[in-house]
Amino acid sequence: MTFTSSASNLVAGDTIGVSDVFVRASPSPEVGTFSPPTAVRAAAQVPFTVSGRGFLPGARVDARPGTTVHVLSVSPTEIAGTLDVAAGAALGPRTISVTNLGGPGFAVGLCPDCLAVTQP
Repeated sequence: MTFTSSASNLVAGDTIGVSDVFVRASPSPEVGTFSPPTAVRAAAQVPFTVSGRGFLPGARVDARPGTTVHVLSVSPTEIAGTLDVAAGAALGPRTISVTNLGGPGFAVGLCPDCLAVTQP
């Protein structure tokens, strides 16, 4: 995230009289767990929780291929949402990724094999 300010009290000794530019980098999220650890093919709106730290508002969760994730809430240590699994999704493990957007780019945290798609 980048912003400018012409306030004279944000930087000590600022006497040049022009706007200052500030950049806030996105911290890398650390993904600890994904719950539930399994989801069946053709499942819809399965509630999930991602636990960890460093999550920012607007963080995205991904568990592709064959899944669609809907993030409902984000706190610095937890993301809650629902997961849809396609009827033809491949069986087996998925790596869960959490992406913090904003700043000059984005930061991604991974949880390898934290979700497995199984038969109904």
